[in-house]
Amino acid sequence: MCVLFLYYNDNPDSSKYRLILASNRDEKFDRPTKALDFWGSTKICLSGQDSQNEVEGSTWLGMTKTGKVAILLNILGPADTSSPQTDVAYFNNRENDLNCRDVPMDNNCICLSNAKSAKTPFQKVAKGREKFIEIVENFNYKDKKSELTEKLLELLRDKTKYADDPVLQSQAESTVSEGNETNFAKNRDKLSSLYVYIPELGYGTRTHSIITMDFDGHCEYLEKTLLTPVDEEDMQWNDTLLKFDIETE
Repeated sequence: MCVLFLYYNDNPDSSKYRLILASNRDEKFDRPTKALDFWGSTKICLSGQDSQNEVEGSTWLGMTKTGKVAILLNILGPADTSSPQTDVAYFNNRENDLNCRDVPMDNNCICLSNAKSAKTPFQKVAKGREKFIEIVENFNYKDKKSELTEKLLELLRDKTKYADDPVLQSQAESTVSEGNETNFAKNRDKLSSLYVYIPELGYGTRTHSIITMDFDGHCEYLEKTLLTPVDEEDMQWNDTLLKFDIETE
């Protein structure tokens, strides 16, 4: 399960950021992955990349040097065929309510995970939204960048569990077929925190990403990736930081 916390403001104070993004990628520890880098013949795109054969070159979070950002959050549960779209470019093939297409936004913040509907988030996202908004309010200043990064990492590493989350419970139960529980259903409580670690399945949070863009278009993209094989006694993380200026199209 993955999570996204996003703040954006097209008209920020010159001392603040116009975009702040914090995200966790939860994945199998042994899934081959390339670290964050510029790629493509023009080097205009940057992201980490999946190296697994059938999906090699794909990504979970990426952006362009022109300022476009995209993220993939897989929804766990039975498939649906509907695909409503909103003005903020949110696509969801599990949301059937065509009368409410807007992604919920609070204080210029959008917070999403793997719930079927953006309108009914998992508790970890609802609680995380409150903390994220507080972080933005207190640390959205260029001269507080180190504190901002530290607080965002604390949020992404929050191990608080919400095992009684009714949305998570309902979605986990929907994956059970003929009495056979999926790993999702069996490990619902371990998946209920923002930071996920399930060593017996070789699965958990293996990438933290933080992107900031300031008033003048200066951008920093930080990726922290868990090194594999994972040493439970001494978990090591690889840091990649790319800095660049947003280019006009």
